[in-house]
Amino acid sequence: MSETGHRDFYYPSSDAETLLKETTFERMHYVGSNTYVAVKIPTSAVYANATAGQSMIVWVPRGVVYAN
Repeated sequence: MSETGHRDFYYPSSDAETLLKETTFERMHYVGSNTYVAVKIPTSAVYANATAGQSMIVWVPRGVVYAN
């Protein structure tokens, strides 16, 4: 997951969630971790009661993200 930090930038959080379903993502070119990559996903991929059209930033291990 992410947490908001200095100047409202997103940084990796120690919190974790499991995706409810496979989803598409957009890789974000954020700096904040040498071992994780920031991606933008639909919020509904994590929360069943999410409003349609909303998205969120999550951090995933570098080896998990492939070209999209």
